[in-house]
Amino acid sequence: MGQKETERRRWLKKQYDLTPNEYTRMLINQNRCCAICFKEPDPKRRLAVDHNHSTGLVRGLLCTKCNMALGFLNDDLETAESAVAYLYQHRKKLWEMP
Repeated sequence: MGQKETERRRWLKKQYDLTPNEYTRMLINQNRCCAICFKEPDPKRRLAVDHNHSTGLVRGLLCTKCNMALGFLNDDLETAESAVAYLYQHRKKLWEMP
């Protein structure tokens, strides 16, 4: 095991209290895909460990884009629901000038 892998193991344990085996089990349970968009990550990237910033509890593994989206929404459910409603409202319409 190289230094980079040793550092990753330490970081997973310290940051999320996860072992590499637990991460791998999560990955397998998610079919090696992001828990939100269900896409496989780029082979050169790992899925990010998503966690509740208030409790520290791990929620799942996400691709970079989905992880950043939750971050930009500040993990706020009402804002996320509003974004979904907005997308539904405008999914078939073209934008029009008033």
